[in-house]
Amino acid sequence: MRDDEFLKQRLEAMWEFLFPDVKRANTVVIRFKGKWRNKFGHIKRLGNGDSEIIINSHFKNEKVPE
Repeated sequence: MRDDEFLKQRLEAMWEFLFPDVKRANTVVIRFKGKWRNKFGHIKRLGNGDSEIIINSHFKNEKVPE
């Protein structure tokens, strides 16, 4: 099973590979939440200025492709 630490590592790897010249202006929180049938997840700005990325918990299962 994938977990929130897996998501953090994937985010770090993608950011370094795809956006090495982009400085992070705020903290990005990424985690699994919910089990929606028609939604992959969402991104929103939190009240303290951080960004939150939520991924559908169905993607925790390794049978579901990345």
